[in-house]
Amino acid sequence: MASGIIDSIFPDYQDYYFLPHALLVGFLLYLWCGKHAEENSITPHTGSQVLCALIGIVGVPFYLFSTFGFKLGGKKVILGIAFLLGIYLGYEIAFYATKILMYWI
Repeated sequence: MASGIIDSIFPDYQDYYFLPHALLVGFLLYLWCGKHAEENSITPHTGSQVLCALIGIVGVPFYLFSTFGFKLGGKKVILGIAFLLGIYLGYEIAFYATKILMYWI
């Protein structure tokens, strides 16, 4: 949601904060993959954390399918997609709500 608010307030500067935002998301995915494997006593494939960080849309399903199998991994991927859609919906709501509020002010 914070990204949606920032995007609507500073629309001309999206190119400047895209890279820090992408690096932050990649870093958080890297940490998540390692911590998730540690908490569930899983040994992920070599490079799974790096793949999650660099190409999250490919790395996260690869990690989930390779560690949990097709059935449970598929359920977790579907839940992840639903979560991603929820985050995107929150972004859009924050973006347009901020635009409306900025128009009134």
